[in-house]
Amino acid sequence: MKKKIVCALLSFIASCFIFAGGNSNPLKFDLSADFAYHPHADFIAGGNHYAHMTGIYESLEARVIGNMNYIILTPLGEHWLLKDANVKFQANCELTPITVKPGIHAEFTPLPFLVFSAGAQIGTGWGLFGLVGVGKYNGVNEYNVCNGFSECFLKWYAQATFQFDAEALWPGDWHHIQLMYSYQVYYEGLASASKGDLWMWQGLANKANGICNYQNLILAYQMPIVLSRAGVMFELNGHYDAGDYKGHENYKGDFMEFGISPLCQFTFTDKDMLTVMVNFKTRRSFKESHDSSKVEPNLTYDGYEWFLNRIVFSYAHKF
Repeated sequence: MKKKIVCALLSFIASCFIFAGGNSNPLKFDLSADFAYHPHADFIAGGNHYAHMTGIYESLEARVIGNMNYIILTPLGEHWLLKDANVKFQANCELTPITVKPGIHAEFTPLPFLVFSAGAQIGTGWGLFGLVGVGKYNGVNEYNVCNGFSECFLKWYAQATFQFDAEALWPGDWHHIQLMYSYQVYYEGLASASKGDLWMWQGLANKANGICNYQNLILAYQMPIVLSRAGVMFELNGHYDAGDYKGHENYKGDFMEFGISPLCQFTFTDKDMLTVMVNFKTRRSFKESHDSSKVEPNLTYDGYEWFLNRIVFSYAHKF
């Protein structure tokens, strides 16, 4: 059954690609390639603090995402606030060296500053050179790799976004002071996992099935030059219910990760853009000393630990 669902989604995405060849409008296709470098920072026991970088290398990330978008104009009136209303349907597929994750997405933009969206994703993974695409926790200090297509990752989400550009009220190429805030409610889990079962996805350990929330705030300035945007992004992410980590009550399952990321974008052509981001974030601090995140579910939470998480390069191309 799991294989049939994955194959159906992949077939749907493929059919979109074929259809695009005969009708380039309103069907749009874009491709992005992301690369992230993680330096190493040792875990420090006790309280709130910053963990300095203690090694130049922890891990690397790489992924490619293809999107097929079909846009339907749905003007709600002739007023400038209403005439550009639209609905967008999207089929997408994310591929990394250890996972594949197709998905569907829909969004409605009734006003230029308001977007409602929802979607679902299904994925699977495998092991490669010691990397774990999908794994299950042994309860102590390790994740056992699940063979490809033997385990199913599931995610659905609903999101509302408010966006504002000062240029709308103060026309001018150099007047693009921008703000965007998104609130997303999402569920993610493994199909075979029960409440309190821990698992790994794309090398990220200590996950549990449950409903979570993700918040994103971007403050930026857009310019009509190659360095087209500079700004900062703030993020919050975590479970609503600590009970999702049943059996690991001292772990603080409803911990909210907080991230701050200075960013800049370079627009080379109308179709090509590079985004560079430096991400600082929080992780749990524990009373006990440790040197691996895989033992953390059995430790006692004691605060926030800030660290330099990763440096990201994302290249996007529109066809």
